[in-house]
Amino acid sequence: MKNYHPSKSLESTYLPLVLISLDEWNMVYINGPNHINFLQSQLTINVKTLLPHQHLIAAHCNPKGKIWSTIRLFHHGNGLAYITRRNIIETQSHILKRYAVFSKTNVIINKNYVLLGIAGYQARSILETIFKPLPDSISPVIQSDNNVLLWFGEPSERFLLITTKEQALVIRKILMVKEELYDSHQWLALEIAAGLPVIDNNTSGQFLPQEANLQELKAISFNKGCYIGQEIIAQTQFRNSTKQSLYWLTGITESIPEAGDALAMKIGNDWRRTGTILAACQVGNSTTWIQAILRKNIKENTSLRLLSDHKGKLIIQRLPYKLLI
Repeated sequence: MKNYHPSKSLESTYLPLVLISLDEWNMVYINGPNHINFLQSQLTINVKTLLPHQHLIAAHCNPKGKIWSTIRLFHHGNGLAYITRRNIIETQSHILKRYAVFSKTNVIINKNYVLLGIAGYQARSILETIFKPLPDSISPVIQSDNNVLLWFGEPSERFLLITTKEQALVIRKILMVKEELYDSHQWLALEIAAGLPVIDNNTSGQFLPQEANLQELKAISFNKGCYIGQEIIAQTQFRNSTKQSLYWLTGITESIPEAGDALAMKIGNDWRRTGTILAACQVGNSTTWIQAILRKNIKENTSLRLLSDHKGKLIIQRLPYKLLI
């Protein structure tokens, strides 16, 4: 079997047909007689309106309204499941379990499934040789046997496959005939370009959902009732007091920064510390893509660089959705 490219990623416009190992993400399964009501009291979205053919991004927040983690939620089997970052999953699920014990709800980190991304040129065509029907914008979740396929439209059409370890080996053999193999950094690059917030251990519990653009992604319900952190999140929205937003930056850096690192912004002739990096990866041979939380309404031509990188230069890119003023 071919090896995955260790860190080389490409932007979606030039992406060939690729199979992506999503080993930086994992799935959690939620079931029990009260699992819907339980998650309704924990997440920022209205879980009761989630349809079987939908998947939605949501935030799980602490009592101060700060994001523990962002998740991708969908129906699965007799319960619900969500996908989140692997390095936060133990902490985040442990917090859920503290409340779940009172709701007769099970929170299970499912290690029996493999997560794979399929993207790039003719991704739909090759998948149609294996799965029918395929998810799309109308029905973005398709489940059959032990497989779940999620559809994403940004930054270009791509698919997330959840399957068993045994079926993953079979599917990889089929797809490897025409696909290149990439590691999780490629999916991370696509998440950054789509403007989907990536919360890891280093940035957990630091930002309100609005600071990660979750209101633009329709990931906050303001009329569903109480949930953890709801009061502060609602006050922030109604007072329009959000002071930061999520941005996508690209440019040249001496090294690939880590989540939690800071940036520097040029003000006059001086450089001042600003913002927090959520995620970063190398795209192509020399370009760095960064997702960061910065001051709200920062101008697109603002000069930015990594805090300790005196020769670097970063440029703000436009996200596929409009930031509300």
